[in-house]
Amino acid sequence: CLLKAVVHSNIGTVKYRLKMVRESMASFEAAKAALEDENEKESQIDCVVQSSEPHDDSRFPPRSYLLLVVRLNVSRVALRLNKPDEAAELCSLIAEDNKPHRRNTIARRISSSLLRRSNSFSATSSALETAIAAYEHDIDRRSKWLSSVAEHYITGLIHEEKGEPKDYKEAWHHYN
Repeated sequence: CLLKAVVHSNIGTVKYRLKMVRESMASFEAAKAALEDENEKESQIDCVVQSSEPHDDSRFPPRSYLLLVVRLNVSRVALRLNKPDEAAELCSLIAEDNKPHRRNTIARRISSSLLRRSNSFSATSSALETAIAAYEHDIDRRSKWLSSVAEHYITGLIHEEKGEPKDYKEAWHHYN
């Protein structure tokens, strides 16, 4: 369920900040596995809406956004663990998943499935439409920024990690 992925991602972030890099990788991998599980993809929305687990906030970002965040975290930790090939592979997945046609399809699924519209009162429906549009815009903006981090910063670090003069030139290109 999405809640499990969020918990593992948060634990990974805390462990990374505490300089427990290997332990954080295990937490991020658990979050990634929860998000990439093919059997769970279709039941994610039902799990969030009908969850009996007590928590303060039942509003979750879309699965695709959480996967982007987790993949970026895993790629950064992979670099710290001296696994540049794994980080490069994740950056490629991030670039592929964040193409504009994929983002638009995901945004339509979010608004049609997670947020229930009411036709009983037009002002309420209008306010909900405005809130949905603002939420989709915010997620889109954040996704673009995270993709840019993967494309430029992480890829630049990968080239620096390789340590050859041509790789430094390539890293400089990605940073600027």
